[in-house]
Amino acid sequence: MKKIVCFLLAAVSVLSGQNNLYAQSSNLVSEDILTGSSEFEEISALQDEMVLWMEGSENESAQESAVCYNQALKIYDGAGVLQMKTDDAGAILDMMEQNGHIWLVPAEINGEFYELTIAKGLPLSESGKKYLTETEQQEILDQEGKWTITESGKALEGYQSVWDRTKTQLENLKDCDRVILVNNLPGFQYPVLFGFKDRKAVSIADIGYGYSAISDYEEEVQSRKAKRTDSNGVYDFKELAAYAEPYCNRSADLIVGGAAKSDGGGFDFLFIGLPVAAVAVLAVTAVCQGRKRKVKR
Repeated sequence: MKKIVCFLLAAVSVLSGQNNLYAQSSNLVSEDILTGSSEFEEISALQDEMVLWMEGSENESAQESAVCYNQALKIYDGAGVLQMKTDDAGAILDMMEQNGHIWLVPAEINGEFYELTIAKGLPLSESGKKYLTETEQQEILDQEGKWTITESGKALEGYQSVWDRTKTQLENLKDCDRVILVNNLPGFQYPVLFGFKDRKAVSIADIGYGYSAISDYEEEVQSRKAKRTDSNGVYDFKELAAYAEPYCNRSADLIVGGAAKSDGGGFDFLFIGLPVAAVAVLAVTAVCQGRKRKVKR
């Protein structure tokens, strides 16, 4: 299969420089954008595989392709964070560092836009073995600790990228010292932004999706006929976190490879809605067949 990959290292350097300037002038820090991260080299080495993933989704070879590393965002795993019932930025960030993170990488092939999920392979759990052959188990073991592509999704017409959604919402979080993307939160089916200021988590902001906890909050405000100004999708951290508590208490209903999926855990975010702990099992699926899934608007 003949592939012509239109990707220039010089262009990457230029984009990286522009991106770092953007990160430094905003509350989205450079380490949360792939080109400013120490993980850039390892993940960019997967570029040929990224092209193959996009080709596989349409069964056609690439005429033109480009990977937008300067728009690739880190998404933190927020499992257990709201249950901590603290707004201390250090404690929250420490928890998420332990949980791990994924990268959402935008790319284009033959004029079509995609977003790919890059996650680090974790150890194979005992509970996951029963779902896999010995060959598949070995492939997971081989991927342990390595960055791997786990999902790809093709954008439907009118789809707004996570990068664009995030940039738009950053305008409403100018008072924050730092803003990060967080997924896997009970009551939030899709990623949200956490805003930090003076070493405290002060805001939770949506990026234009539907969230159960936010709907619950809005209904409560309406039922009390409380008057308040338009939030622009930005809410007080402690106040909104309280509306996620009912979802925190729901029991796990599915376990795959040692990773529990709960009703309100937000695991079904587009094609990247997987808890990081599930990557060890899903890596084999990625290697063996890939996935074709449309990106929701």
